[in-house]
Amino acid sequence: LLDVGCGNGLLFDELAPNTALRCYGVDRSIELLTAVRQRRDGEVGCTNGLMDHLPFQASSFEVVTCLNTLLNIPSLELVSGALHEMMRISADHVIVDIRNGDNPYMRMKYWWHGRHADFPTVAYRLRDIDAVFRTGGFQVEYSFPIGIDFRPLAWGHVIVARRSTGILSSP
Repeated sequence: LLDVGCGNGLLFDELAPNTALRCYGVDRSIELLTAVRQRRDGEVGCTNGLMDHLPFQASSFEVVTCLNTLLNIPSLELVSGALHEMMRISADHVIVDIRNGDNPYMRMKYWWHGRHADFPTVAYRLRDIDAVFRTGGFQVEYSFPIGIDFRPLAWGHVIVARRSTGILSSP
């Protein structure tokens, strides 16, 4: 399993000791990767890298995750590039989360924050992320609403996509 944008590795605190998968993390921050190495000493592999140019060969990982990260990517075009890179290195599944761009409150909240903060925050629509996965030869197996169990008003979605068995489409 590879966690893209792993930060200080909080996902690994629960996951690494309880899974048969070997866990790896990639992040652009060397400081945060150092925190992962200190807390998970030898249990988790870490490397420095960017999500749009991941330093791994195609199909290197069974599962690729990217959680609490895509909301800070300023455009669907950049998210698409990152997702295509994650699909390239995944043999089976990509799991991501998004803030719900169909929820008017979330859309306005992240738009407002993006206008007044030092870093962007963006709410994306589930149908747009689904389309990106389809162009990369993946299909959304399921998505889970976050916060409110009513898709249009959910705060966000966790999306599980699986490599399709058919021919890959070009991005």
